[in-house]
This record gives sequence, structure tokens and C-alpha cells, in this order.
Amino acid sequence: MRFLTISFYSGIVLLILCILVLVSPLRDRFDIALRPTEITTVIHYRNGDKQYLDYTLRLRSAFTNTWYVVVGYFGAKQWDQAQSLAKAYQQKGFKAAAVDTNSGEFPNFDRGVVMVVIGPGSKVQANSLLKKIPVLGGKPYIQQAAKA
Repeated sequence: MRFLTISFYSGIVLLILCILVLVSPLRDRFDIALRPTEITTVIHYRNGDKQYLDYTLRLRSAFTNTWYVVVGYFGAKQWDQAQSLAKAYQQKGFKAAAVDTNSGEFPNFDRGVVMVVIGPGSKVQANSLLKKIPVLGGKPYIQQAAKA
């Protein structure tokens, strides 16, 4: 009986700690710690040759806000048009940016294109923002950049 009581109270304490982390400034520190990091792996062969493999290491957690409002979708060679659209949204007070979807930070986005996005945020924040955004390009929609 004592073990169950101790387990129950331990679970309650852990739940409260998780809630406190989510609503405190510590959440931002977790987000910074989980940003993608470039790493290189070296394979050494018996004959003395070396092969270098570059990777982007991504750690994901429930603390990471990975939802964006996509307000523009352009071909890879249309970077200037994407930048113009991003500036138009910035002038209206939105935190817009043109992003290269090949960068590794957006594994769920289509590859080889440039998107103009506003975010990141939670899914609820993105849906709320979607209702407030004026249409300056194509029809805005939300998309998750990476699954947690």
C-alpha cells in the first residue's frame, strides 16, 4: 500500500513540474536547446581513406512550437518574389520570413521551394493567426514544419 501511495504522489509532483516548465520562461530555454545542429561523421577505412558525412541533428519534444502559417509558395529561383511578399507582411506587423525548404529545419515542407511563413507557434496560435492574416499572395494555410 505504501508503494502505491508514494508512486501516486510522485506522479502528481512530476505532473506539476511539467506544467510549471510549460508556463514558465524555462520553455524558451528548452526550445533553444532543441534547435537543429550540424554534425559530421567520419568513416575511417582500412586502406586509410576517410569519408565525411554531414547531418543535421534534430531533437524534438512537446515543448517545440513547429507550426507556421504559410502565406506564399514559390519556386526555388523565385527568392526575390518571396522576399518581397515577406516584406509586405512585415510592413503589416507580422513576423514573416522567406525560408528555403531544403534547409533541414522544415522536414514536413515540400523540398526545393521557397515558402513565406509566419511563425513558429503552437497549432492553436497558428490557427488563430490564420484568421487575422490578410491575403497578399496565395490562400494562407497552416503547416507543421516538423513533428515533435
